[in-house]
Amino acid sequence: MDKEGEGMQNNWMLVNFEWVDSPNYRDIMCSVKGIQMVYDILRRYVVRDPMTHTVSRYIYDNIFSKNKLASAVSYSHIETLTGMGRATIANCLKKLEECGYIKLLKVEVEKGNNQNIYVLGKRKPFITDIGKEVFKDFWFIDDIIGQEIYEKKMSEL
Repeated sequence: MDKEGEGMQNNWMLVNFEWVDSPNYRDIMCSVKGIQMVYDILRRYVVRDPMTHTVSRYIYDNIFSKNKLASAVSYSHIETLTGMGRATIANCLKKLEECGYIKLLKVEVEKGNNQNIYVLGKRKPFITDIGKEVFKDFWFIDDIIGQEIYEKKMSEL
């Protein structure tokens, strides 16, 4: 900062993080202990490459190739990362699905191998100014919260 206090208001630095202003986001992410961590773990493990693991390969071939963002983190892995019990993890996943932040797909990856796959958003291709195709991620959580914030701003006009 060039000047003392520039960008500060009442000794707080203002950060553009509109999610925190969303009652929907606050209600959901405070509703079940650990829900934000479970969401972050799902998002961290979104499959974007053709891996050799059977489930990851299934996601890449059948979901990512259709421009959807998905992961399939096991309960046991979430337990290891968070220390939460299966019932709490199940509650978190159920709440995330109910509010539309994720979509659950139950698929048979191999004969007799059923798997929960969590879709968190979509990808959309764009052509840059130099003609290169790039992709932008659109997360369901952003759609929901963004719409809420947009409607609030429009109502204040």
